Amino acid sequence: MEEGPLIWARLVILSPEDVTLLLVVHHAICDAHSCKSIVSEIMTAYSDRIEGREPSLEPRAVIQYSDYSVAQRKWLDPNGERFVNSLMYWKDQLADLKPIDLPLDRPRAPVLSNKGAIIHVTIPFDVIDAVRKVFHAKSCTLFMGISSLWGLLLARHSGDASEIVVGMPFNSRNHKMYEMQGDVINLLPLRLDFSGDPTFGNVLERTNKDVQDAIKYGDGFAGVVMRLGIVPDPSRTPLFDTVMILQDNQVSTDSMKANILSKVGTAAEVDVISTGHPLMDDVARSNFEISCEFSTPDPGSDMEGVITYNTDLFDKDSIQKIADSYVTLLHEAGRLGVTSKVRDLPLLTTKPDSTMTAV
Repeated sequence: MEEGPLIWARLVILSPEDVTLLLVVHHAICDAHSCKSIVSEIMTAYSDRIEGREPSLEPRAVIQYSDYSVAQRKWLDPNGERFVNSLMYWKDQLADLKPIDLPLDRPRAPVLSNKGAIIHVTIPFDVIDAVRKVFHAKSCTLFMGISSLWGLLLARHSGDASEIVVGMPFNSRNHKMYEMQGDVINLLPLRLDFSGDPTFGNVLERTNKDVQDAIKYGDGFAGVVMRLGIVPDPSRTPLFDTVMILQDNQVSTDSMKANILSKVGTAAEVDVISTGHPLMDDVARSNFEISCEFSTPDPGSDMEGVITYNTDLFDKDSIQKIADSYVTLLHEAGRLGVTSKVRDLPLLTTKPDSTMTAV
């Protein structure tokens, strides 16, 4: 980062009819929200060029990242009411946190590495469609629902733990900062509670409240943690061992792509591929023991995602079993609904021959 560049672009001409633009941006200056804006502007400029005119890009946002930094410093005033209220909330939420206790394939080292790999996960459309209706019955978003089930899955694999802490991404932009470019994503701990033999509906209600409270007190979270003086364990990631991410990767490019195609001919192909995933499944950086990331599915489509895991702790086969169990859990939650007890939601499916097989 000291030498740069933090943004890198190459235009690869494979043939006169096949051209690819590669754009690599460091996460320090760009988050997923910013990437959508960048892709949208590139598509707009390309469309304008095809039509023979100068790119008609919108003026820069009035609020810049430097303004955001100033606002954050003011927010962290230890005498300010917002900071004091946030400090009180997170002090209670972070008290007596328990790490996940998944079965490991190798002993935990004194210092956690970031060696990792990924496996791909596909949630069939019929499964995600059914369980989404269950989420909506409790006024829960897709993220709230899949986070609840991810936490439940890890709790079951951790000896039926009564709670699991899952990291959740928080976009610090307010409506005034919506068009601002830069990385303003923080990870907040979501303390998922499975105590008291709850129904799945109970769990969704708890998660809904916890997510909304975390967002309410999310600004300046890093400063709050510093103030609390939490001492990290070098063998684990601070505060939580797992993360759930739901990327809204839907960039409004369909109409622009159609316009471009009308100008250059029907034989042309214009597509946008955006990814933060490694190019090789067995070479990845794992910032946590295990994390799950999905992209919001298109209507009528499967939901695609990846699980990233620490290869010093887990074998691929172990993570594949977790992934298979997660798909099953989503299916069963959609089938059984909000009145089912979470202890009764199976992680395995029963085949006609009575054998138990993860799917």
